[in-house]
Amino acid sequence: MKYALIIQNLSGGGAQKAMIRLAIALQARGHEVHFIVISSGGSYEVESDIQVHRLFRADGRKFGGSFGKFLAVRRLRQLHRRLAGTGPFDAIISTLPYTDHVVHLAKLPHVWYRIANTLSEEVAELTRVSRMKGKKRLTRIRRIYSGKNLIVNSEGSGRDLVENIGVRNAHIEVIFNYIDVETIRDLSQQQNSHVPTEPFAIYVGRRSSAKRLDVLLRAWKIAGLPYKMVLLTRSSPALEKLIDKEAIADRVTVVGFQKNPYPWIRAAEMLVLSSDREGLPNVLLEALWLNTKVISTDCPSGPREILDFDPEKFLVPVNDAEALGAKIRNLWGQAFETPEEFHNKFSPDVSIRKYEALALKTSSM
Repeated sequence: MKYALIIQNLSGGGAQKAMIRLAIALQARGHEVHFIVISSGGSYEVESDIQVHRLFRADGRKFGGSFGKFLAVRRLRQLHRRLAGTGPFDAIISTLPYTDHVVHLAKLPHVWYRIANTLSEEVAELTRVSRMKGKKRLTRIRRIYSGKNLIVNSEGSGRDLVENIGVRNAHIEVIFNYIDVETIRDLSQQQNSHVPTEPFAIYVGRRSSAKRLDVLLRAWKIAGLPYKMVLLTRSSPALEKLIDKEAIADRVTVVGFQKNPYPWIRAAEMLVLSSDREGLPNVLLEALWLNTKVISTDCPSGPREILDFDPEKFLVPVNDAEALGAKIRNLWGQAFETPEEFHNKFSPDVSIRKYEALALKTSSM
């Protein structure tokens, strides 16, 4: 079967990582895969044997705003026409809001929009800044996704689209994120002299308002443990200010983005997620596949689905640094092994077969 996977850029985010893994897995199973990147730049690389097509060159002129989007739509149509000339695509998978808007305007056939977040929370956050912008975003989401083929990576995200966003007449498929378990386990065994030998907690991810690093750092102070919180995220003056505010500079280490975070995750006493919202956070899945204990906020919508084997033990309310700090302290040093029911639910085989089924389903629609 023939697939196109389309994404905005290759920056260091969970959606980008998930799409790269999906491309590699589909190609490994004998499918023809084309990976289409709209914008240049980013921290991730796609394996050299995957066919990568960039709509804009890294060293080319930069176009932003409405004209940049118009140009992206035109170039995507041209690329699709050329690639489909040797045979139509069985499924085109688009992810992230900007990409989805470009693909929607390009009117490509056999498209599945992959939604990796709780969109009503994004709209609510934007509305708090500007009611007009929030309303505009809500209208655009409904226009793009209503009546379309949608992939959501959690049951909660699917319910959110229908009940809170008001998407109508869409065909929604729930497919959990594909995790290449063998690869991350192999990568976790690579030697890295920078990984601490003493116990430490870890955060892995971007630094954005939804990730609530202010809550994480406050909770780490409340926990009062004589160990390090290691942040695998890019440093910035704003982050350093948060650390200084809590007066915990001696118990926090900012490592920066790591192309291979898995030796750090495997060695950590626990991984902590403090988000206000998530789709189905890859980092929780990865940590659990590496038998690393996790603690997360009970945010919409993925953490509870991932941790449904014991949600009360590993989840805390959103925006509650006191509860998060207490949970960290209470679970520190407790033995942990990821249960078999998690392995069965999030098996990579299950995910990849569902993506294969999409292509067959599209052709019959």
